[in-house]
Amino acid sequence: MLGILAFTAGCDKDKALRDAQNLVRPVGTRAIDVGHHPKLLFEVFGDRADPRVLPVAAILDSEIVAIGLNDHGWRRLDSLYFAPGTALTLYHAGRPAGQALVTRGMWTTDGPLQNLPGCTWMRPLAAVRLTTTGVEAGSTVELLATSKPLVTRPSSRDVFPAAEVNRIGRATGAELGRLHSLEQIEIDSLEFNARAVSTGATGGLTVVTSFIDPAAGDMGPGRGTSMDLFAIVDQIDGKWQPTYRHVATGPARAVEFQRLLDHVDLDGDGVDEIILESWRYAAENQLVILRFKAGQWHEALRVPLGWCLDEKRGGGGGKGGGRGGN
Repeated sequence: MLGILAFTAGCDKDKALRDAQNLVRPVGTRAIDVGHHPKLLFEVFGDRADPRVLPVAAILDSEIVAIGLNDHGWRRLDSLYFAPGTALTLYHAGRPAGQALVTRGMWTTDGPLQNLPGCTWMRPLAAVRLTTTGVEAGSTVELLATSKPLVTRPSSRDVFPAAEVNRIGRATGAELGRLHSLEQIEIDSLEFNARAVSTGATGGLTVVTSFIDPAAGDMGPGRGTSMDLFAIVDQIDGKWQPTYRHVATGPARAVEFQRLLDHVDLDGDGVDEIILESWRYAAENQLVILRFKAGQWHEALRVPLGWCLDEKRGGGGGKGGGRGGN
């Protein structure tokens, strides 16, 4: 009888383990087969002397989807895409920007590259060595990369004077403030940034502007109120019009902040996707991918950037609080 009970308990334990291993993580995402070597999108970040690469999405034909895998699948992704010597193509401002050469994957005989106490399911990271072109040198990096080269658009030669870019950005902020009953003195207290980028959306340049609380997210005390205005502006029918708006005000712990991360044509349709980073106080950052359709930028995909995939833990081990400058 004792032997039967022990055998039954062992079977139940084995079944629970199999069920857990078959669970797609992050929960609710579409399962993909990395054995078919789909094109993957990565974020490259961290100290320039020792950067890390995180897989964030898959590009299946013209569709951009989150990566849903079980534990075996994530380890297989690590072995297929993060083998030492693998070269990833870097992108910055819509153009190829060099290579990231993998020096170490996540799981090796020496143990995992990164550990998170209390985390049982992790998204793999890789250590890489960068060779960049056309990227401003600095102590840290924040780039996009793909497992296979993208077909990118020709570079735009349009140039806007900085004063004109700032004028468009500030006028957009004032308009959003009026629509949301914000006082101009409130907007003037925020950190302003505006820049023109070439996306191919309307045949001209796109202006990205933000007005952000200098103490945004984890940089603040997490009490009181906060505010974030983020907008994308395109020239439509000869007039500069907001084509994407994000206005968030309220308790500092609840406000979602957004900033421009980069832009690149991921799906090969001739128009760049705009990639944002969003964050809240004491929460994991998220990657937000926008696509241009019917004269507006729409959210196509939102991907948590945490390394831990434990459902109860809700992510974690990510890059930390974002920063508002574009």
